[in-house]
Amino acid sequence: MSIRDIRRTARRQLHDAFKVAVLYIPRVGSPALLHARDHTKFRVNAIEGAVRSGNGQMVGRQEMEPSIIFMRDELAANGVTLIRGGVISIERGEAYTLDNAEAPDDITVKWFVTAISNERELAELPVPEDLS
Repeated sequence: MSIRDIRRTARRQLHDAFKVAVLYIPRVGSPALLHARDHTKFRVNAIEGAVRSGNGQMVGRQEMEPSIIFMRDELAANGVTLIRGGVISIERGEAYTLDNAEAPDDITVKWFVTAISNERELAELPVPEDLS
């Protein structure tokens, strides 16, 4: 077994352990039930004109950078092509709009997303249980 095969196996096990059911709602067409991993990465952005703090670090603010990771073979098996502007509904009160994707990474594809914060819109979105 090659190192790439070992890495693929480990990544698939990671995905299987942490995946959640999601509902992909395209702008046109029918929703699709999929599985994905949601990530929230925090990034510190320096504030323009900021000075260094007492410990020598730039003063900044943390910004959340959410992303969602999909297995490419599951997308293909379901005949799904993710498109910018589509919605990923995870559970009541949690949904994201697809922004842009990184280049596919062997067996996965990572999409950067924007959280939907409009309470009315969130309440009206179907969730994965609605298709189960």
